[in-house]
Amino acid sequence: MSAESTVPYVLPSSRRSYSSAWIGIDGFANKNLIQTGTSHNWLKGKPVYYAWWGILPETETIIPHPACPGDCMRGSITKITRLLCQR
Repeated sequence: MSAESTVPYVLPSSRRSYSSAWIGIDGFANKNLIQTGTSHNWLKGKPVYYAWWGILPETETIIPHPACPGDCMRGSITKITRLLCQR
């Protein structure tokens, strides 16, 4: 699965605000969710942008490359199912 999105500009706010755009696989009737995306927040009087990935139940991992407003982001994730051979 893959998708593209443009990192939006965060508008100033008098309080904290949070938003994200992401894609994910699974997690519907189970807790096996893998996902990746970007976050665009207003914290402590300034905008904060970053890309991340995660596999539940672990917390997100920030990707150590900048994400800036107007950037075109492309995320791709794959779930591989392991097949066992019987002899």
